[in-house]
Amino acid sequence: MTSLTKTTTRDLGTYFVRVEFSDGTGFITDWHTSGRFVGGGTEHYYPLTATWQKPLYDDEEDLFNNIEFMFTDGNYSCDCNLKSFLWRANCFSEEPDFECGETMKIKKLTAIRPNGSEKVLYGQ
Repeated sequence: MTSLTKTTTRDLGTYFVRVEFSDGTGFITDWHTSGRFVGGGTEHYYPLTATWQKPLYDDEEDLFNNIEFMFTDGNYSCDCNLKSFLWRANCFSEEPDFECGETMKIKKLTAIRPNGSEKVLYGQ
């Protein structure tokens, strides 16, 4: 019987993702591979009850597949999340509630490796 649990995950370093929309706007976000805390909290702050989760990726291909999925079909593909990322990237204050939908069209997703080299994951 094959186990579905990954046993070879490792820290690949900090990658960045450039998300470009068809209207010419976009943002760049960081994508950490070293592991993270889970269990409540916010993007950067966690309660003392949070637990450490080990790195999630086996290799760069696994990481790139996950990034592409999250932005094209996963939770990040929804308008409310994409608008929220764009809002935060531009440092606007008091983020409004964004409606869900699928009107924002991603033109291109590019992964930027820790060494600065780039790989287009989606689009042209």
